[in-house]
Amino acid sequence: INGSHIPLSPAQLKLMNLLNESPGMTGREELQRLMNLNSHGLSVLMNKLKAKLRDAGFPDVIIQENNAYRLRKIQPVTDG
Repeated sequence: INGSHIPLSPAQLKLMNLLNESPGMTGREELQRLMNLNSHGLSVLMNKLKAKLRDAGFPDVIIQENNAYRLRKIQPVTDG
């Protein structure tokens, strides 16, 4: 990686904006809240996030494996 900025596709941009959307909470506070959640609280939160992403047109972005979550690589959507 040579440090040049790679432009995001509209879909990636929309996803980034969704993930950054936290009314009344800074990223640090949000992170702290996530760290304080038990596994049940985390799964509830992740399900809400999954639903929000699905409604925005990003189904199955979050993948759960064992007790870990990861983001699936997003393919640019081409209309055609």
